[in-house]
Amino acid sequence: RQTSVICMSAYLYLLLLAFDTHAVPIEDLSRLAVELDAAGRKTGLDPVMLAAVALEEGRFVEAPPRHGTGCGVMQVLPDRWGRPSCAALENYSVGVAQGARILSRTLARCQARAKAPKTGSGASTGQPDGSTWRCALTAYNGAASAGYARRVMGTYRAMLRGEKAAREVRT
Repeated sequence: RQTSVICMSAYLYLLLLAFDTHAVPIEDLSRLAVELDAAGRKTGLDPVMLAAVALEEGRFVEAPPRHGTGCGVMQVLPDRWGRPSCAALENYSVGVAQGARILSRTLARCQARAKAPKTGSGASTGQPDGSTWRCALTAYNGAASAGYARRVMGTYRAMLRGEKAAREVRT
């Protein structure tokens, strides 16, 4: 079991190196990989999906410049519903854990909605997994459009394919 944890953290670290566009220090990427892995194990979310969100939200930077109201690598809204302060969220450990918890909850709500009985001419047996993820990502971002969800899903698929892994990884 310990070997699989080390392997996932190492795999995530290599993905972060390959997808890093903001020259984040390698020590920071290493810490981020460990936190993404831990948050994925705790919430049951794919840590690669969490990495895709971290890239879209904060470009892997622990305390990215704020352009809105979110804080930290996962751009979580601070001081709401019992969430930590912005200063606390600008720590990989806290920010990733909070972002993963929020995404896990929004995904559960979207999955429940997809399984709910539908009536009328749009009746269906539920949403496919991709639609459920789009629902969760859109809710996580608070976006009115699905553009954010499409970008994160595109990055997630590229990470899974190792699309940029062939690119020279900086050492």
